[in-house]
Amino acid sequence: SLSLPLSLPLTFPLFYTPSPPQTIAHTTDAPVSCLMQSVLWPELVVLLRFLLALSFNNRINVVKYLPDVFFVVVVMCAQGPPLVRATIHGIALNTVQALASVPSVFGNAEIHKSISLKLAELSHPKFYMQFGIQTSPSVSSYQPGPQATRLSQDTKDTLSTAAIISISQYFLEILQMCSPYLPNSGWLVRWQTLVRRTALHFNPALQGRSFLLLGVICTHADSKLVTRTLRVLADMMSDKHDEIMSLEPVVICLTQLVQLLKEELKLVKHLFWVAVGLLQLGDSTLYAAGLGLLEACVKFMNQRNVFENLSLSSVVLPARRSQEFSLNQMDKEVAISFNSDFHFALSTLLYKGFFHPLSTVRTHTQELLTTLLFIHTPGGKMNVQCVNENNLAYIAALFPESDILREQLKDVRTRRSANEEISSESSVVYSSLLSTTAIPEQKTQTLFLLMLASALIQSQEDQKVKLLYKFLADASEIYSTVFPLIYGVLSEHMARTLQQSQCALVIGAVQKIVKLAVQFDRETAIVRPTFIKDEGFGGVVSYFSPFVKQCSKQTLLFKHYLDGLIHELSPEEKFSHHSRSVLNMRDASIQVTVTSMFGPHRSESSSSMPEEGSMMD
Repeated sequence: SLSLPLSLPLTFPLFYTPSPPQTIAHTTDAPVSCLMQSVLWPELVVLLRFLLALSFNNRINVVKYLPDVFFVVVVMCAQGPPLVRATIHGIALNTVQALASVPSVFGNAEIHKSISLKLAELSHPKFYMQFGIQTSPSVSSYQPGPQATRLSQDTKDTLSTAAIISISQYFLEILQMCSPYLPNSGWLVRWQTLVRRTALHFNPALQGRSFLLLGVICTHADSKLVTRTLRVLADMMSDKHDEIMSLEPVVICLTQLVQLLKEELKLVKHLFWVAVGLLQLGDSTLYAAGLGLLEACVKFMNQRNVFENLSLSSVVLPARRSQEFSLNQMDKEVAISFNSDFHFALSTLLYKGFFHPLSTVRTHTQELLTTLLFIHTPGGKMNVQCVNENNLAYIAALFPESDILREQLKDVRTRRSANEEISSESSVVYSSLLSTTAIPEQKTQTLFLLMLASALIQSQEDQKVKLLYKFLADASEIYSTVFPLIYGVLSEHMARTLQQSQCALVIGAVQKIVKLAVQFDRETAIVRPTFIKDEGFGGVVSYFSPFVKQCSKQTLLFKHYLDGLIHELSPEEKFSHHSRSVLNMRDASIQVTVTSMFGPHRSESSSSMPEEGSMMD
């Protein structure tokens, strides 16, 4: 194992900190993209090796330093060469085992059994993989040498977001199990203090994991913490920021903070628009995170009965006005206007979630659209056939994707038509969507049909193509004054369909649309040809497509919006973390005494949590 020279005294002055948590925090002095690239990496490896030896059966110090150990393990797991990874796993294993042998834990059969099960779980191959260990986790199987401190050329974090959250939740469960039997331990407070310090100071090597960990263990959130988190998000947004995936942990943490807010409704309204901006970026990773944030904001407002007498648009649009110029620029870039029609704009952004490569995101997209539909439908889910100007956009997004929605619409109409002669199934089954009485305005009719036509163009499923062509063929008769606009959108797709399709129903529907288009007198047209673009929805068709690399201009517009929002929420936040000087904790030499797990014994005052203000600064 690694060791210090024998001539080294037990107490000596050094110019670096004695504990892994402090050494990790010092990496913010010279931020790097990967922890192994830090000049403190060799020092950190030596301290970890000391910690491994001191953690074995250390019942005396495990209670005092438990949050420090958990912090180090989460930040360091699956980083470095195999020797370091096995060291981190060994530290975690030794610490949990030592905790199980503490008298107050060991003496309680129930809690001791729970900790023992957790200890066995830590030894499972699943956890080996999460700690970046492919084979045996035994530290003795690795030979020490220069490879322990060798710099890696790979700057990407190999541990997935889900794995980091899983590890964080594992250690939080252990801490929560033991806390009732060790009163006044202050574990969670101490752990949160360590994490906030690293999360809110610029350092790409630490911030991602720190924010994910903060989202798991945080128990309280206020406007100040949310604003500081937004500041970090804004600092990461730039045209030179290639790794946009590093923004995902910040957004995930922000989502968790929303759930911890008390009554900060005004703040949540602003966060709604932050989520919208993330969806507009068009990046698949950020889309999933932004969808979660949007869902959290809607849930926050819904739980407080905000929508009891108000629609979503009437609640959140006033919060848009203070930053309306920036938000309008973002809308213009994607050609989807919230000022023109809030519900269809939001529905369009959400529909892109159905093109996401992850099935979980597609499921969450449908669930959120269903929630919005119920919010804007009188009587909730039992009355989805009651079409109105607020819920039509969400019906349009769900209609091609939700069998349940179509079945509910069909059931209602079928019962009413039991004694009628049915000649056209589509016009009868979905007649609530084919009525100028239910949808009287031409703008609403156009946007409704535009969404369905855009979904049809991108559809690869035969059943969906058949459903949409059949519906649009019937709609071309009912909404004849605006359908020529939709014909222009569908013309190329219809031409290919007539050449390639072998389905008689689809071909018949296309021929019906074409026939009505030929009969239409353009000289008497009520709607101008540029109507869709003029109304701010010229980008719907292109937005209904698989995810591509985000636009750098849209990223810069979003950053500009965040800067303005942060200044509005907290005027004193004038400078970014890049321009702030980080805490200089290395001004004087520190006396190191190798007598405990982490070094010199701290007094009660030094180990207690600082006040919220000083901690945040």
